Amino acid sequence: MPYKLESHGLTDVGRKRSENQDQFLIAELSKSLTVSQSSLPIGDDQSVISGSQGQLFIVADGMGGHEGGRRASQLAVETMARYLLDIMPWFVSQANDSFFDADQEAVLKKALDYCQRRIEQEGLGHEELRQMGTTFTMGYVIWPRLHFLHVGDSRGYLSRQGQLFQLTHDQTVAERLAELGAISKQDIPKSAFSHALWSYIGVDGEAMSPEFGSLDLLVGDTLLFCTDGLTLHVSNEEIQQALQQPLQVESVCRNLVDQALDRGGRDNVTVVIARIHNSVDALKLSQEAAEEEPYDPHQDTAEYEVVSPDSPTAEMDGVSPSEEAF
Repeated sequence: MPYKLESHGLTDVGRKRSENQDQFLIAELSKSLTVSQSSLPIGDDQSVISGSQGQLFIVADGMGGHEGGRRASQLAVETMARYLLDIMPWFVSQANDSFFDADQEAVLKKALDYCQRRIEQEGLGHEELRQMGTTFTMGYVIWPRLHFLHVGDSRGYLSRQGQLFQLTHDQTVAERLAELGAISKQDIPKSAFSHALWSYIGVDGEAMSPEFGSLDLLVGDTLLFCTDGLTLHVSNEEIQQALQQPLQVESVCRNLVDQALDRGGRDNVTVVIARIHNSVDALKLSQEAAEEEPYDPHQDTAEYEVVSPDSPTAEMDGVSPSEEAF
């Protein structure tokens, strides 16, 4: 079925920070060929483009001092984007992405290792940057497949048919303590270790333990990638309510960021939203007051557990780095 992916990103420094150390990226990758000279009547210096090969979404939350956090998140996003552009098999058709699907974890792990080495090289070369690091959450869509990787406590969400699912796990000490039974899930937000990371991209490569996953998307799905500046103040239930509003995603981004700011804005806040429409819905997006069509369900044989969006983590049971989320 023809589809249209509507996306938007927004970042804000917040109410308490003097500098924004968050980064985000939304990119569409297309097959292209730039003609420099030809006997054909197509003109010089023209690009011949043949369809979108995928969409890329990244959020990163830097840490490690005034300059270090900003530089770490910037390096991670820039390095990943350049690596994927140079290395990934964009020529794989949308109808046959078996190569990417089969090798996605190995390829993405290699790309993430490259990001880590770039940060390590710069950190070791500058004393003031030696403590820098960053979270990193990325989704890459080759329709209908979503591949994602994650390090840290930024988050990836899927909103589907009125339910919100957390695709990523917060890699914090508090979450690890809850997994070990030392504290309850309900005690995680109150824990002194709720934002202490045990996994991140930084100068110490041993601190990085990436999580990978993949799933099939459906028309009507909405994806959200965000830093913890949002989830510090806005609950999963409120996130789901915002994502269900019949608004363009730019307005939804603004509403979510404003909620975080109105409640204190203790950290930088960044959101990236991608909503999948069918072709009929896509035409209506050009109208300022357009409303989306109700979700038109497709046959979905995958099984997954519906999780209440107001639970502390609202995550999907059974999701592991090497397994499909659904």
